[in-house]
Amino acid sequence: TTTTTTTTDSTHERHCSGVCFFFFSFFFTLWALGYMFIVVFIYCSYLLLTPLPVRSLTDAHTIMLRLATRLGARAHSFNAGARAVAVRSGVRTCGPTAAPALPPTYGALSRNAVRLFAAASGGRVDLKKVQSLASTLDSSEKAVTQYLKVYKQSATRRFGVLKVGGGVLQNEMDDLCESVAQLVQVGLIPIIVHGAGPQLNHSLKEHGIVSSYVNGLRVTTPEILSIARKVFQAENLKAVKALEAYGVRARPIQSGVYEVELFDNGSLGRVGTVTSVNMEAVNEALDAGCVPVLTCMGQTNDGQFLNVNADTAAQTLAVAAQPMKVVYISANGGILDHNREVIQSIDVNYDFEHLLQQLQHGDRRKLLEIKELMTQLPRNSTVSITSASDLARELLTHSLSGTLITNKERLLKFHSFDEVDEERLLLLLEQAFGAPLVPNYIDAIRDKVHTILVSENYLACAVITNEVGYPYLSKFAVSQSVQMEGLGARLWKEIAEDIPTMMWRSRKVNPVNRWYFQRSTGSATVGDWTVFWYGLEDYAAALEPIKKILALPKDVARPPPPPPKPEYGTRRTSKVQTAWCNVGLLGARGHTGGHLIRLIENHPDMRLAVAASRAMAGRPVSDVVEGVSTDMLFSNPSPDEVRDLDTEVDLWFLAMPDKQADIYLPSIGESTPVIDLSADHRFDNKWVYGLPEIDPGRRQEIRMSDRIANPGCYATGMMTSLRPLLAAPNKRMRSIIAGTPSAFGVSGYSGAGTTPSAKNDPERLADNLMAYSLQGHTHEREVSHQLHELCDTFNVLRFTPHVASFFQGIHLTIHAELKTAMSREDVLHRYRVFYEKEKLIEVQSDIPEVVSIVNKPNVVIGGFGIDSTGKRLVITTVIDNLMKGAAVQAMQNANLVMGLEEYQAIIKEPSNLV
Repeated sequence: TTTTTTTTDSTHERHCSGVCFFFFSFFFTLWALGYMFIVVFIYCSYLLLTPLPVRSLTDAHTIMLRLATRLGARAHSFNAGARAVAVRSGVRTCGPTAAPALPPTYGALSRNAVRLFAAASGGRVDLKKVQSLASTLDSSEKAVTQYLKVYKQSATRRFGVLKVGGGVLQNEMDDLCESVAQLVQVGLIPIIVHGAGPQLNHSLKEHGIVSSYVNGLRVTTPEILSIARKVFQAENLKAVKALEAYGVRARPIQSGVYEVELFDNGSLGRVGTVTSVNMEAVNEALDAGCVPVLTCMGQTNDGQFLNVNADTAAQTLAVAAQPMKVVYISANGGILDHNREVIQSIDVNYDFEHLLQQLQHGDRRKLLEIKELMTQLPRNSTVSITSASDLARELLTHSLSGTLITNKERLLKFHSFDEVDEERLLLLLEQAFGAPLVPNYIDAIRDKVHTILVSENYLACAVITNEVGYPYLSKFAVSQSVQMEGLGARLWKEIAEDIPTMMWRSRKVNPVNRWYFQRSTGSATVGDWTVFWYGLEDYAAALEPIKKILALPKDVARPPPPPPKPEYGTRRTSKVQTAWCNVGLLGARGHTGGHLIRLIENHPDMRLAVAASRAMAGRPVSDVVEGVSTDMLFSNPSPDEVRDLDTEVDLWFLAMPDKQADIYLPSIGESTPVIDLSADHRFDNKWVYGLPEIDPGRRQEIRMSDRIANPGCYATGMMTSLRPLLAAPNKRMRSIIAGTPSAFGVSGYSGAGTTPSAKNDPERLADNLMAYSLQGHTHEREVSHQLHELCDTFNVLRFTPHVASFFQGIHLTIHAELKTAMSREDVLHRYRVFYEKEKLIEVQSDIPEVVSIVNKPNVVIGGFGIDSTGKRLVITTVIDNLMKGAAVQAMQNANLVMGLEEYQAIIKEPSNLV
């Protein structure tokens, strides 16, 4: 028995071992085959998807991410594969040190990797990033996209070289890093070459070393060179670390790029002149998606380090890289003329000799160096000199944010179409406008030609006619292929020098309007058009020509736009099943109540059901409110009677004095919309603050709510005046306000209500101006509260109200300090872009007057005074306190709440000339 049992157990053990070995072998084989399949699949897919070799961890990681996207797999599951491919390839990551390191997590790395890969392979950059950047730069998405398209026609490594001085690293590091991050965000990776002059001077002073100079150039002794190497290395690592803090992957390159020999046989000591440039390390960084950051230190053939002038280092690198852009980051923001103002554009073929006589020594030497540099770059390459904060704006928008230096083709001038190649001209115009011209465009103006300017290769043109009383710019076009090369600026300069007075028109939403505003001395907006001019004596001289310009036929045959989608939501049904909305008005006696009654009577979808006034009870509404025909009588319902009336009222307006609304609110059903015109609920987060223009999502909040707090009159004017200067809720537009803004307001005496007081006594106010509520006015607190809700960096507004002898209307003068210097045109453009779709807010360049806004439904913002520093802004705003400041705003909110078209009963005709 014992023997049998032992044999059986042994057999069972061998059987189990065999089964285990079989399963182990089976699964091991499957795993090995699977692993081999994955490796082969990745390698084959990699060969198909990209022509570039795996040079870095970023490349490997990006390839895995692309495959993950194609296969629908989780991106983070490929992290290990990316690491394995990189480690097996023996590559190192880029960072502030040379030590090997694994990549960050998927969330930190993959977005940059995918974005940079898309740029390198000609793919699309994230549209949301482009939209965000366009908003941050106060530009249009179309303009930014155009610039990106041109930059990406060339290889990524040819995008641009940035020369950064040591002073910029010392004083403007944050601005520089933010600007570089904006470029990298849309796939543009620059090469940075930096100096460290101020830092070296400071270090030499600390060591007690006194420098000697030859012809203004420092003699670099071995002792100075030793200190210089340490300073340059420290600044280089500091710059890399700062860039990475802004989410920019950067690689320090401190040697191995510049091969040098002693300058002038060693007359300046250890100073070198560059003999050749080795781009291998730079290209490796670019291919890895890193920003190369180079010091200006070179090496001789025998390994001796020599100091190289930073400008010379940047220029020789540019010659080797052949980039589309070379940018000098300057504290001055550009080359300055004899008036210390930035010269916006320079053509080395046209302006060079003339400017050399005007410029100061430093700018003259730099311009000479740049001209020499441009002879060694492609003809379409340009050089910009701008500030650190304006870098992205200079490279990606139409804004004049520095000095643009170009090497352009010649301009040809004609006075007849007989001298022009009409076919090439039409081809240029239709390509630039993106649509065909009307068939008879040239024939219609053939006999009206004043001047035709065309570049020699038909890449830019201007057609100027005599048909409105002054020279009229019929067409101005620059081919997309040269839109960043300054040819348009050169063409405009030629026009301005030859034609002292000119007018032109542009669609109100044209992204080039910012450029036009900067070159005009006046403008007027009518309907869909903005008419510009320069050289006219005053506004009156423009009125008749404006009418003629607006009457000109369309000359671009654009297809009709698709019908607009309604902005309003589902219409609410009436409680009593009528075809209209029954409206109750509590507080109908006052000035605002009268305006509301008129708006309701003129509304096609509203009927006045209740007009309550304790003082006017029993009197016909038409006897008290001028311009209405209703036969309704004023009533004086109690709260209980309001509860009964609420069963038939679809919407309530509460136009009563402060602290009266809560008497009647308990009698109104929770589902019945209420619009309270008092200040009682403007600080209550349970009520929606009813200013649709203040926030992109505010309209939808109003539509979904049944309790709306109508803004105050002064508050509406002040908030619409300041809002474009603040960050949007999604932070796409940065706040540019520094410190505490202030407002000086003057109102007509209707703002004091109908109850007799000194503030609404015409005799007391005659030839008088009366200040009141010197501290803590309700509207001061209201604006501070609401704007802080939108932008947490905005804390308080200082406001002093006054009342004057006119009846209605408000005039506001608002002062704000800006964080960075801006031109008047830049601020004006910021406002126009922010409010371009708002029908009740008008932006104009002139100072608006109260008389122009009385009984009008809109706010007019204008003036836009900027002092010589570019940081002190003064805005003037006018608003009718009874209209957009009260009744019109309430009706706008009522339309939204009831699911009606937003501007019903408010806008009847297109806005007048402003």
